Amino acid sequence: DFDPELSDTNTYPDLTRMGTVTTPVTDVIKNIGDKFGWSHVIIVSGDRSKYRKLAEERKSEFENLGFSSEYKSAEHDNFDSIQAMMSEIKESTKGKHRVVFFIGSETFFRKVLCASITAGLEKGIIWLTEGTWRHEWWSKTDQVTPRHKQWLVEDVSHKELKDAFAEFKQAWDSFKPTVADTRSALQQLYETEEKD
Repeated sequence: DFDPELSDTNTYPDLTRMGTVTTPVTDVIKNIGDKFGWSHVIIVSGDRSKYRKLAEERKSEFENLGFSSEYKSAEHDNFDSIQAMMSEIKESTKGKHRVVFFIGSETFFRKVLCASITAGLEKGIIWLTEGTWRHEWWSKTDQVTPRHKQWLVEDVSHKELKDAFAEFKQAWDSFKPTVADTRSALQQLYETEEKD
């Protein structure tokens, strides 16, 4: 979804704003494609359950503009699946322009780029992407997000946290006999006109 604050070019001077309205984006791609003789666009995404609808819309848009198009996806957390997809693209596009329109997260894009290199697909490929990216994203780590998610998943599965929630619930439930009584007692404790 579009955040209007991002339209402020003074605050965000390095943000490219092609992803907001898609029709002009596909028209620009058409103009560039005509100039360089592209005839086929391969749409690549991660999780089909998340990206299929958008990918199919882009596929139709490209076909309406005169490109042939196909949609491929791979499992986000399975590098063998990603590499197999990129190897398949390499084989099916030998001697042709390799125009790949990517839809997905920065983390998955990094994996797709790495898989394209390990599949020997580093020459003759044109990368086009959906959405916005951090300024110079390729020079920055993306490990914080996956590590944070991993930490949260591991944290919620530990006995200590489960025990803490059970103890909190028991203390909460025993504080007063009813929810209304609890609310009233807590309001008396915490609502005040006093100032620091």
